[in-house]
Amino acid sequence: MGGFPTFPLLASRGCARRCSFCSIHTFYQSAPKKVVRVRKPVKVVEEMLYLLQHHGVRVILFQDDDFPLWDPAGRRWADELVGRIYDAGLVDRMIWKISCRAEYVEYDLFRKLRDAGLFLVYMCLESGTEQGLKVLNKEMSVAENVAAVRTLKELELNVSYDFMLFDPSSTFESVRENVLFLKNITGDGRAAALFSRMLPYGGTPIRDALKKEGRLRGDLTRPDYDFLDLRLNEFHRLLTPTVRPWIHRNGLNYLLDCAWDEFTTVTRLVRVWKVPRNIGGRCNR
Repeated sequence: MGGFPTFPLLASRGCARRCSFCSIHTFYQSAPKKVVRVRKPVKVVEEMLYLLQHHGVRVILFQDDDFPLWDPAGRRWADELVGRIYDAGLVDRMIWKISCRAEYVEYDLFRKLRDAGLFLVYMCLESGTEQGLKVLNKEMSVAENVAAVRTLKELELNVSYDFMLFDPSSTFESVRENVLFLKNITGDGRAAALFSRMLPYGGTPIRDALKKEGRLRGDLTRPDYDFLDLRLNEFHRLLTPTVRPWIHRNGLNYLLDCAWDEFTTVTRLVRVWKVPRNIGGRCNR
């Protein structure tokens, strides 16, 4: 990113939530002990400092399934992490990205994280409809997703997200609602309109439900399903070749995301000239 050495890091593993499309619990339950484990902040910062001093790493991409900000214990953990980042002299020398749920995005907390180096927040928003969020068992509301995006933009933090324009409950009306949701959160040009179709991966509750309903198609490597309204099957088939070059990998939106990431990295780590901070973006997942 921006020509700066970048490295992935884990502050925790696992997720306490049980989204119907996610196989994290199935994966981690195959190993002994807890599904969710959180590292001590002192160890996380020691590793960050080592990477800077010995490898020149300036950008950290926290790859946690869910960065540990949940409940009061998570807030205390975050406070200690920030304090140790300051004590280690890493502020303005390293920047970092996290992945978390939208419900954790609180103004004061994320302002503190931003000032300590946070520059990019990746959230699994998944759906812009209440029905879609219910089917995916997100335990979130559309309003909470919108509020989280708004707060991050107010803090001039880059917004990244995962979004499923299509899911097993989709109708033509829900697709329209999802498009309007994307327009709402990306219409200011601060983030690209990216989306995908939910896939029923092995070990997920939604795959089991689709199989029981007789709607599951494909196999473990290429899972697929029929929509309740079979006309959506044809609509999705016709839409895919049209949007894929625009949305995926080398598409325009993906390249714009990368450009925003590069710009933000440079403006956060190189302070030779003054650049307005009212622009967001991202590239790394």
